[in-house]
Amino acid sequence: MILMSIKKQLLRSHFAVLRLFWLSFLLSAVISCTVLPKPPTETSREKWGSVVIAPARFTPANNFEAFTIGKTKGAAEGAVKGSGVGIASAVALTVAGLPYSLIIAPYLAFITVPVFATIGGVAGARSSVTAEEARVVNAMIQKNLKALNIQATLAELIGECAHDDAGLVLFIDKHVGPPAQKEKVDYSDLSQRGFGGVLEIAATEVGFENFRKKLKFFMVVRARFISLSEGKQLYEREFVYEGDLYDGTSWAANNAALFKAELHSAYASIAERIVEQVFLSTALPLKTSFQDPHQKKSCFLSCQSPQKGIIQFLNHIFF
Repeated sequence: MILMSIKKQLLRSHFAVLRLFWLSFLLSAVISCTVLPKPPTETSREKWGSVVIAPARFTPANNFEAFTIGKTKGAAEGAVKGSGVGIASAVALTVAGLPYSLIIAPYLAFITVPVFATIGGVAGARSSVTAEEARVVNAMIQKNLKALNIQATLAELIGECAHDDAGLVLFIDKHVGPPAQKEKVDYSDLSQRGFGGVLEIAATEVGFENFRKKLKFFMVVRARFISLSEGKQLYEREFVYEGDLYDGTSWAANNAALFKAELHSAYASIAERIVEQVFLSTALPLKTSFQDPHQKKSCFLSCQSPQKGIIQFLNHIFF
């Protein structure tokens, strides 16, 4: 009896030490990761004059290839070929209003959820996905992401938010933003057109994360502000929107209506945070927690998202 009691105490001590180790590790990672960039000062803002939004001219990347590591070969082929929905017919279905369905269908196929009748099946061989198959599906997803005009839509929402929240009128130029993800643009010519600042917006990645056969949508957006009057970049930050987890049936219903709703929630959430940081905030925000208490959908620094996932995992195990 005494021996059993000692064993239980030792086991509890072991878990307590392990839990403290993980918490200290995560705390050090978060502290090093959550140094937020300072927003522009009021003095700088007074010099800007007219500001133009420059949305990126590239399609944001998707995470399908990383998502499918270790999944089934047959699901990828079914998602692309089923009911005649291949690369060639993707354009026709996009015109018919189904780009949302075509984007999410391969993700649903890989968590073995029955997909829309028009999209394809999940039956097939159980071998690993080849790089070529992943590229084929990736190409289909990218084609339909392009049809959604994510960059331009986000820029328009930022303009509306700036008008409603800050009383500003921002211009949008869809022809001057970065044509590729890693390319930096020289905006000095815009000063000759009377602009004093450029807000560059680039949605760099969209996709889904899988947890116990449930999916959640995410979007990563990079915002840069360049002061043409001062001749330098004043602000740069990545914002991450993470939605809630939903089962495959919810995602598949009504031609992926939930995906459309999540995408628009991401636009609104990120637009609001960008306007707040670039045009309204006057000091470094004190809150650097993972969850914004004022809204269900939050924007995070991109480096925080993996830590958030680890904390959720540890909560399942230890708490």
